[in-house]
Amino acid sequence: MSLPTPPKPKTESEIISHWVGDIEKPIVSVSCITFNQEKYIEDALNGILNQKTDFPFEILVHDDASTDDTVSIIKKYHALYPLIVRPLYQSENQYSKGRRIMPEFNFPRARGRYIALCEGDDYWVDPNKLQIQKEFLDENADYVICYTDILPFDENGVINRDYGGARKDLSEEQLQRGASLFTLTTCFRNLLEGWPRELVNVKYGDIAIWSQLGDFGKGKYLPGIAPSMYRVHDKGVHSMTGRRKQLQMRLETLMALYSFRLKNGDHYLAGKHLEEVLVLSIKVSGWRFVRLFLSRGFDSIIRRLYRS
Repeated sequence: MSLPTPPKPKTESEIISHWVGDIEKPIVSVSCITFNQEKYIEDALNGILNQKTDFPFEILVHDDASTDDTVSIIKKYHALYPLIVRPLYQSENQYSKGRRIMPEFNFPRARGRYIALCEGDDYWVDPNKLQIQKEFLDENADYVICYTDILPFDENGVINRDYGGARKDLSEEQLQRGASLFTLTTCFRNLLEGWPRELVNVKYGDIAIWSQLGDFGKGKYLPGIAPSMYRVHDKGVHSMTGRRKQLQMRLETLMALYSFRLKNGDHYLAGKHLEEVLVLSIKVSGWRFVRLFLSRGFDSIIRRLYRS
């Protein structure tokens, strides 16, 4: 099976000729974060630039101090599409310092009413993706986020494996409790202001984003959009992680969400997070570790909460 790839995009003048509205006030901000992705970044940028929209959009590219040729490729696209591509280049790697790249560096500079995500090693193939998602959110105020399916693949072709994203509509509470979505397919309202201190060390930052967005509305699955291409490779943070490690990462993320909800006085959601933490801790470490985990982990969290 040959994999779909985005064609070479049109010129900037051809793209913006279809836009209605002020170019300086884009409707959608596409967040694209990169690090050493010289082999992949062109597919990601081409998939975004090939979007057929009647509204302005911008591409916020954040390069986290790549040491390969990624930066020069981004600079080439910036020269060709200066009104659309807005790069930010780091001189030191921020992820290694514990910084959350999207919410700390890209979201604050997003001018759009909506934010869509596509990391530098993935790409979109449906040229109508953003137009469909934008129109849905415009017409459905009770939904805060919409998302689609993916097609996972590696250098050998399509992979027959389920990576766990939702293929159904989600309620506010399901989002708040940490539902899993296919990150590269999402488009959501630009509503988050800052990044809570309790969530600084989450392992799955995207789940923490969905959880906070759940405070504002529901999630909509849009099956009519062609699946986006999810690249599985040896440097993928999630795709190449073993099942046990994934459970540990979700466990740590839910501990942080528990702390966040408890600090905000939302005891119902905090309790729901605690229930899943207990289940996951048993799956990861067994019953004999639960008491030690609780005494060390949650006593420490509670002491920090009430000390602040």
